[in-house]
Amino acid sequence: MSRLRPITLAVACCALLWLLAACRGGGDENVPFAVEEQAKIACTETCALHGQCGTLPDEQRAVLAGSVAPVVTLHDRFFLEGNLVTVQELSQRSLIGAVNGQPLIGVATEFPHLFYRVNDQGKIGWVSEWCLERP
Repeated sequence: MSRLRPITLAVACCALLWLLAACRGGGDENVPFAVEEQAKIACTETCALHGQCGTLPDEQRAVLAGSVAPVVTLHDRFFLEGNLVTVQELSQRSLIGAVNGQPLIGVATEFPHLFYRVNDQGKIGWVSEWCLERP
């Protein structure tokens, strides 16, 4: 029973952080991008918090992506921070928290999440809504 308390506390903290990030909005921050709209790749605080971006060996920031489908793990592509991309497609998915790669089914609550298929001068991939900004 005592092993569940830290996990429950961790899940509650993650849920609270996610809720705060979702609610902090201002202006058009929560309006989805449209197909053919231009967006900027951004390693935002929320993007980094969810492990969707990082720093390359040459110190450039990059956002992780999936080449074939939306992913939050096992990325196989990246886009450099600040690059302007064109949105080609949207995909609404349901996500759930995980610990050490194991989904917290029955413990955490699923939440909707939007992924964008973007084109960066011919380089195409799926990125999380957490990692795009309006230019």
